[in-house]
Amino acid sequence: MHLQDILSGMNMVAEGVKTTLSAYQLAVKTDVDMPIVEQVYRLLYEGKDPREALRDLMTRDLKFEPEY
Repeated sequence: MHLQDILSGMNMVAEGVKTTLSAYQLAVKTDVDMPIVEQVYRLLYEGKDPREALRDLMTRDLKFEPEY
């Protein structure tokens, strides 16, 4: 189903939908790599197939992630 179809049929708040959009836009604006947010955004707003999103996450190149 498409996001708008799901949202229009709900009587409650869909947690995370608006937050995903905001987080994705902020990551793009600040050039921060957020692969999970990017894939969730693509699922919700671009209709990406969930299997493809999962594959893209699991097969992406490894990067150093510093501990803070």
